[in-house]
Amino acid sequence: MTPLFSQNANYSYSIKNDQIITVCTRSRDRVDLSNSSNRLFVDDIWPGSKVLADYLKDNPQLCKEKRVLELGAGCGLPAIVASVIGARQVTITDYPDSSLIDNIQKMVINNNVSSTSLVIPHIWGEKIDLLLQESIGENNRFDLILLAELLWKDTYDLQVDLLQSVSQCLCRKSGITLVAFTHRITEEHFESHDMEFFEKASQQLMLDGTVKSSFFVFSKYDAIMMEVVEIFA
Repeated sequence: MTPLFSQNANYSYSIKNDQIITVCTRSRDRVDLSNSSNRLFVDDIWPGSKVLADYLKDNPQLCKEKRVLELGAGCGLPAIVASVIGARQVTITDYPDSSLIDNIQKMVINNNVSSTSLVIPHIWGEKIDLLLQESIGENNRFDLILLAELLWKDTYDLQVDLLQSVSQCLCRKSGITLVAFTHRITEEHFESHDMEFFEKASQQLMLDGTVKSSFFVFSKYDAIMMEVVEIFA
């Protein structure tokens, strides 16, 4: 398993008409997790972020004039792509560490998407009032929610919390959640643990039980099968 970058690094992503998005990761030791038992691997741009960014770039209709939310954004690559390709409003969230949030805000400014992008701290499962308060449109809910590489060993116990945020923020009429993930197997964490997320989604989001698997790509960066799954509200 190899991330795209480690430690402080700049990553350039080509979007359209030779436009380049540049994002910068943060060193892991700069993120304050004193109030959390979990780790944040924000020093890496994981392949799932690029896969999801590619998916949005190839399917711009998913973002065009839509309200988009990214949870656990890290450096916010997919969210920034969504803003560049025509989203009406993009809200980018991650753990409320000042270094992490400041870095995302810097990426928004550097890529000239401040007019359509908001950066808001958020802990999964906690109050979403600020997220909805700042959103625009029907019931202030989001048309599209992005989850890039959020399923792994250290987030397994947070799946219900993550889904609570999704459930409260996703537009009921036509909302879509895109999940890009890789099975990162350990002695204690298996593929089945990741797939539990979708079982819980079917229950918590009151879906019809159908999860549409719509996209597969072999990532040259990770040599692991990547998948983007669409969850429909």
